[in-house]
Amino acid sequence: MTPRKIIPGRAPEQTRMMPEDKLNWPETVEVEWWMRSGVSPYRILDALQAKIFVLDAEANILYVNRVAADFFRSVGLGEALVGQNYLTLCQEEWNQRSPDGQRAAAGILQVLAGELPRFEMEYICPFLEEERWYHMEVNRLPETMLSRDEEAASSNNAAVPQLLVVHEDITEAKQAQQQLAYQAGLLEDISDAVVSTDMEFIIRSWNRAAERIYGWKAEEAIGRSAREISPPVFLNTTPEHVREQFRQQGHWSGEVMQKRKDGQEVYIFASVSLSRDDAGHPVGIVAVNRDITHLKQTQKELQLSEEKYRQIFEQSHDVIYMSTPSGKLVDINPAGVELFGYDSREELLGVDVARDLYKNPRDREKLAQLLAEHGKVKDFEVVLKRKDGRELTVLNSAWAVTDAEGNIMAYRGILRDITERKRLEQQLMQAQKMEAIGTLAGGIAHDFNNILTGLLGYTEISLEETPPDSSVHAHLLAIRAAALRARDLVKQILTFSRQTPGEKKPLRMAQVVQEAVKLLRGMLPSSISITLSIEAESAVVEADPTQIHQVIMNLASNAYYAMKDTGGELGISLSEVEVDHRFTQGHLQHLQLSPGRYVQLTISDTGYGMDEETLERIFDPFFTTKPVGEGTGMGLAVVHGIVRSHRGAISVDSKVGEGSRFSIYLPLLHVSEEEIPSESPMALPGGSEHLLLVDDEEMLRAMYQRMLRRLGYRVTLAENGEEALKLLRDNPDQFDLVIVDQVMPGMTGLDLAQEIRQLRPEIPILLMTGFTEPAIMEKARRLAIPEYLNKPILMTDMARSIRRLLDQFSIRPTRGARKHSGKVKT
Repeated sequence: MTPRKIIPGRAPEQTRMMPEDKLNWPETVEVEWWMRSGVSPYRILDALQAKIFVLDAEANILYVNRVAADFFRSVGLGEALVGQNYLTLCQEEWNQRSPDGQRAAAGILQVLAGELPRFEMEYICPFLEEERWYHMEVNRLPETMLSRDEEAASSNNAAVPQLLVVHEDITEAKQAQQQLAYQAGLLEDISDAVVSTDMEFIIRSWNRAAERIYGWKAEEAIGRSAREISPPVFLNTTPEHVREQFRQQGHWSGEVMQKRKDGQEVYIFASVSLSRDDAGHPVGIVAVNRDITHLKQTQKELQLSEEKYRQIFEQSHDVIYMSTPSGKLVDINPAGVELFGYDSREELLGVDVARDLYKNPRDREKLAQLLAEHGKVKDFEVVLKRKDGRELTVLNSAWAVTDAEGNIMAYRGILRDITERKRLEQQLMQAQKMEAIGTLAGGIAHDFNNILTGLLGYTEISLEETPPDSSVHAHLLAIRAAALRARDLVKQILTFSRQTPGEKKPLRMAQVVQEAVKLLRGMLPSSISITLSIEAESAVVEADPTQIHQVIMNLASNAYYAMKDTGGELGISLSEVEVDHRFTQGHLQHLQLSPGRYVQLTISDTGYGMDEETLERIFDPFFTTKPVGEGTGMGLAVVHGIVRSHRGAISVDSKVGEGSRFSIYLPLLHVSEEEIPSESPMALPGGSEHLLLVDDEEMLRAMYQRMLRRLGYRVTLAENGEEALKLLRDNPDQFDLVIVDQVMPGMTGLDLAQEIRQLRPEIPILLMTGFTEPAIMEKARRLAIPEYLNKPILMTDMARSIRRLLDQFSIRPTRGARKHSGKVKT
């Protein structure tokens, strides 16, 4: 028989005691030794810390060790436990406090009946106020001890021991188990993958997070090599560096890229440490791996966003800025540096926003108030200023940057420069105003032309009827000259309102300049003297006299404005120059003049002059340095347009405090004296043909009738188109020519001409108009009307046009009509 070792039990380390962990006797004591030595085993039981009971076959208590006796005495269950029935104690004392007593009694009965070789259970002690866990184990006594006890019992007529009941305090072990279970639960619930391996990288544990991150189930991963399942690719270091740090420090952390079971890449932040035993020897590796794939994607997107923002920030044409509430710039893009005219970003960041960038610092206070109230503002229009003092109009869209408590920490915003847009808007408004003025001027000019037509017409008739040497004749000539000047003024108004084109013809420049100077001498105050120098007395250009006169008057008017407060000298000179490559060098190279002879008209003043910035813009439409209400900004723009339309050029020299000089260059025209229009009296052609004259103005009809009868013509008058058509329908062949006014109520002159062409296609028609719009002239051309007379109409112009048309059409004279080529002296 093999000696059997009996050892005392120890506290279990698992949540539930396993069957093989039953109470044993000390390893150093053998049953045979006790049997030979005669030492009682109960002495050993008294030495153990467990609470031990020995029961007979009826569950009566035969023995209680010292620890159990002391315990039950302390909880008030009596001194004499030996002899009591253990089952009764379980069912009465224990079961009253906890149902575990009934369970313990049932287990003891099963062992006694041979249904179970052993019974064990864990319970909370019902006899203590504090919670203490116990492990109860019921075993049959060893056969060797049982046989010996049976012999002793037979000789002494005593009960035979059958069962050994052991109660062991496992509270500390239970708490340790619960702590381990809690920690194990944490490992399962943690969002990071927790993986442990041995020193050969064979996986020993694999939590749920590892399953989710890597796609491998625990049963698939455990037992396999970590290098096989998902080898790491180190992102910011090398494997050699990792091994060296691990060898020296026993841990490493950093970013790696690994692959899931499905091959998808995942980015991991790994924290890897050595696991050591109690002696400090390495036994394995524990890795805590966090999935940072989404973080890496977010970082990449953020980086791209930042790069995109920086690109927009750097390349935007709009100004992007950040400033503090106190008025310091924190950041601004290159567009801001350029817009405000600073040499560098660093220089601009050093300015005080309200003081240095706002025209009116209170505008920034208003912006700050709006941001404090609403948190943002859109298209806040404000006037700022550049480093050089020039003003800028911008739209400021800004928002407040706040901290967690809602305090404003900074302003972010975008500035859009609308200076040019505002200028164009002002130009448009001015243009619309000028268009309205032009339309009004055109209407006034039309009515004024009718008045001048009567004035000039009757004056010319009166001149014919008065002796040339009489004072009345001289007075009439003065009236005629004044009326002609008024006619030229109306022509300027119509040219300005674009209702009549300029009429270019050979023009002796000296005459226009002298006439303008005469007019200026009466206009300018005595504090401004005029110096006239004409070297090119006979110089001729192809030009519109009215427009050239307008150029001189506009430039002289600007010169007067520059000298009105201080007085000075207005210089006007006329000369001829030869333009070649040497002439167009230097400051005149921009004139773009073709080589040849030019007339140079120079107008200078000794006023306050202009700076470089003003010089760059003086020919821009609506640009003016005059106060609001004192100028339209159109004068020099019109001058520039007129000069360019005459194939000329204009240059400007000016210095602040020294005055200005404008030089106009017009191509010299080589013509004979006969080709230059003369103002001397000429014989007027007349005739005896029958003319039909249509005009709604009674005074003008009467004047035209007297004028035409003096030329020898027979005249029939009609007040409107309907009356004229009736006369033509009644006797279509009685008239040789029809003269019609364009502007009449009901039917215009061209509408009447269209009806006349249905009755008499071949009859010549002469159109009278106060202004010559292109559309009117085009319609007149389609109706075969080659001639028209601009009001106010001179007798000379009317006589020549009528005779030219009658001779050109060569129609058959009507009955009673006679050809007449006589001349009427004017």
